[in-house]
Amino acid sequence: DFLRAEMESSARLAGAVLADDYLGLKADGTMIGKEDVLNSLSRHERAKTAYVIRETDMQEHVFGDTACVTYVKTYTLPETHASYSEMLMHIFTKRQGVWALQVSSPIPSSKAEPAAVP
Repeated sequence: DFLRAEMESSARLAGAVLADDYLGLKADGTMIGKEDVLNSLSRHERAKTAYVIRETDMQEHVFGDTACVTYVKTYTLPETHASYSEMLMHIFTKRQGVWALQVSSPIPSSKAEPAAVP
């Protein structure tokens, strides 16, 4: 649902997935919170540059009330087919029976490689 929220620029959908104390870690070391994500989606920033998002190699590991999800996320511009990929990790926590996205972070790569063009 979090990927779908980004694809649809849906603050409503993201708000239902993100924990109130969500922490997003960026590759440059900066951090963003739930309010930052929702404000960005509300401004429909994605609509300024339409792109396609695809996830591959998703792996899920559940440890009681905590889950770790890793995957490769690829952004592609439909007009030029230019693309960028990054590996991501999401940590979900289960509180009062509801799963929420708690922490998101890129996974550093030892060698950056451009995504293959389909």
